[in-house]
Amino acid sequence: MVFFAKITILTVRGHAIVEIEPYIYRMKILKNHSFEGQVWKVIFDDEPTADSSQKLCLETRNTADKTVKWLVLDGVSGEIIWQKEAADWWESLASFQRGCILIKQFSNAQEPAPRGLFLLNLADGELLHQPPVETTDNIVPIYFQYPGTYIATDLYYKAMAQFINQVSNHAPVEAVEYAELNGHVVLSYYYYAENLLNQAILVVDRNRQIVFSEPLANNLSGLTAVSFLISDKNLYFVKNKNEFVLINFD
Repeated sequence: MVFFAKITILTVRGHAIVEIEPYIYRMKILKNHSFEGQVWKVIFDDEPTADSSQKLCLETRNTADKTVKWLVLDGVSGEIIWQKEAADWWESLASFQRGCILIKQFSNAQEPAPRGLFLLNLADGELLHQPPVETTDNIVPIYFQYPGTYIATDLYYKAMAQFINQVSNHAPVEAVEYAELNGHVVLSYYYYAENLLNQAILVVDRNRQIVFSEPLANNLSGLTAVSFLISDKNLYFVKNKNEFVLINFD
């Protein structure tokens, strides 16, 4: 829990009176899941149903023993609902839509052409022989959001890079990701240290004070597609390639 206070100084008949108006927000790490393999994909249902709107689907890949696993997590609590191991290395998470998890099968490294598709049941990870029947229920809003990405030629990149440099002593390069989360600003950025490309995440409050700051990855060979997600009060990101972290800002 993090405490802040608004301090007002009043002058009454030549005497200074200090009024303190406390306010509280809570930052809590709800879950930090560590996996044997790298977190390869994190996706959400982009055409959600009532059952799927707050679920996340992850794929992990372990190059040491050539195993692939899929997991479904509750996006509110961070609890793992189920996990399932793929039949072989050549199966991969393709998409998540309308409550269906689509898995694509490939031939092999020498012949990477698709060889098949199948669906997994969102509730338990078991094989679905046909998609669920679509209903005409009200549209369910998308619960998760991607950050905005700004590159060096974008209008606001310079201002964000200068701010990050002031509060972190890192000089951002290439791109900055930006999102607003329940009164906070979330920024992820890349920087060089000892000629190595690294990535970090930074959360600041309404007073421009650092609430949370963590390295995400070191010695990168390139940029990641998306480094974090948000919901109304939660922040989700992958750290050290094999950790999935969920932080609540209440």
